[in-house]
Amino acid sequence: MSKKQTVTAILVIIILAALTGFVSNFGFNGQKSQTPLKPYLILPLDKIQANYNDFLASADEPPLGNPHADYTLVEFGDYQCPMCAKLRTTVRDLVDASRGHLRLYFVTFPLIHAHQNSEIAAEAADSAAAQGKFWQMHELLFANQDELTAPQIEYYASEVPGLDTKRFKRDFESHKYAAQVKHCMDLGNAIKLASTPTFILRKGSAGKCEYFIGENSQQAAPWDMPTPGIADLVTHPRWPSDPVQPPSPFVNQIQ
Repeated sequence: MSKKQTVTAILVIIILAALTGFVSNFGFNGQKSQTPLKPYLILPLDKIQANYNDFLASADEPPLGNPHADYTLVEFGDYQCPMCAKLRTTVRDLVDASRGHLRLYFVTFPLIHAHQNSEIAAEAADSAAAQGKFWQMHELLFANQDELTAPQIEYYASEVPGLDTKRFKRDFESHKYAAQVKHCMDLGNAIKLASTPTFILRKGSAGKCEYFIGENSQQAAPWDMPTPGIADLVTHPRWPSDPVQPPSPFVNQIQ
């Protein structure tokens, strides 16, 4: 092959590669593909650290587990996210297995571009939380995540023992907690949150934060840096194995 032929072949390869990239991103009809790009999973730890106290202040009370635990796990979740629903038992078991060392706060982060009713579900959770019934409503919303229209949500509220359904209906239908949900979404956006569930762990009130995305370790393009999932915390807990001494009495709020 002559030098001229070699140069021509190289140019053809470059052009074909460029066209392949164009087609994969824009599709055969010239329109931009609707297939979402894989989100970057590298979150800014400095912003997480700076905003951590705001996460706690915005989470629904009470926490799950020992309210005085030395480790705090904050979950950003969406009530129509299948992985959030799948992992809620894992997370609850993790709190129980910590033997008083871990408490869980849940911060609603509706992915409104993907889940039509996730925002009103978050408002429903806040409406129940105002009456101290957050975790009961939390479970019902996840258990019925494919059926979360407003009338269906109001029906689930009627199944929560001790909930004042008239007050709930008034608060829910007036969107009393819409601003609170929006604030939580802003907090997630401030730390570049791209997917749910995302978990943030910190020891005490001044420890360094760690974050976990989804269930298992993922790769974050383009750096191929592993991002651990919650399974890493299950297999490698950061807290002592001995129970809190003296034992701290607390009630599993879901029951």
